[in-house]
Amino acid sequence: APENPQVTFLMGNIAEMTNDIPTAIDMFNRTFDLAEQDNPQLAVVARVRMGNLLQRAPAMESTSVVTATATLSVTTPITATP
Repeated sequence: APENPQVTFLMGNIAEMTNDIPTAIDMFNRTFDLAEQDNPQLAVVARVRMGNLLQRAPAMESTSVVTATATLSVTTPITATP
């Protein structure tokens, strides 16, 4: 992807319009990274667009955050047999 945040943002728009949601999310995330220092308004718009896409894409579970943990314990000893 180009290093120009405006071009990357436009690529995200095109990906969204063609229903390529994973690419659109990636482009908006990249736009945020590229624009954060020099163009904070574009960075915020890109982050909002990415958030909207993540809400529309529930099947993309790899973006889910783990919010609970479980402790596992062995209650029956395991014996190795030669």
